[in-house]
Amino acid sequence: MTTNVPLISNQHITFRKANISDVSFMIKTEQHPDIRPYLIVWSNEQHQIAMHDANYLHIIIEDSYHRAVGYIILRGLLNTHDSIEFMRIAIAEQGKGWGKEAVKLLITYTFEQLKAHRLWVDVKEQNLRAQYIYRNCGFQQEGVLRDCLKIAEGTYESLMIMSILNTRKITPQVG
Repeated sequence: MTTNVPLISNQHITFRKANISDVSFMIKTEQHPDIRPYLIVWSNEQHQIAMHDANYLHIIIEDSYHRAVGYIILRGLLNTHDSIEFMRIAIAEQGKGWGKEAVKLLITYTFEQLKAHRLWVDVKEQNLRAQYIYRNCGFQQEGVLRDCLKIAEGTYESLMIMSILNTRKITPQVG
């Protein structure tokens, strides 16, 4: 039985764990011409394998009407260094603020519920919209992986590494 229990929510969006029936939505979203240039498209099988791997978390982003508007993939849930990779975000309806809302909620979820110390993302250098959102949400640039993605014969793209640290003070409970 599949459940749609929310992982976390705010007044605008809800995160829930994705299930196999969501894979077609994820593939359709990443195939969109405005999204495809900024990520490495996965097959149905790649999504399903990752969804069954405890090191990954696929999250569906829903609006206040419980309509899927995007998804996120996290990797590194088993990382012993408390550093989680924000592998992917894909928003089906761009320009409505869902991306920024989702990144802000993801930071809260990662630090408060997953107890991570660091959340990091790699973003293509030409993806200025994503960089702008990440910076506005507190991510800082760490460096650039130059020409690390082969796009075509003789054509490469660079990735910018950005991260945010959990600097929120956690007060131990005295009991």
